[in-house]
Amino acid sequence: MHPGVRAGERSDPLKFTKGLYGVVYEIAEVANSWLLHRVEKNLLKAMKKEEKKKTMITVATSAPLNPSLFSSITPAKSRPQSRTRLAGILSA
Repeated sequence: MHPGVRAGERSDPLKFTKGLYGVVYEIAEVANSWLLHRVEKNLLKAMKKEEKKKTMITVATSAPLNPSLFSSITPAKSRPQSRTRLAGILSA
């Protein structure tokens, strides 16, 4: 049933009563607490993600490099023409 049907039966359909105010206040309070909960949850998630990223960086930078890992890598052949081209670009 549409609210307009019953509005004609009341003497003042737009009167904002104490009971109606209480209902509206409760709805607003629940909405605000829900919003606050979501913001806190997202902040906590972002803080954990940032902490995890810092931990990964710390572990990666604090671990000593094993020289035996690089023994199988052979140096690339030098390309003098590339160096002169690059020097020309940088000097321009």
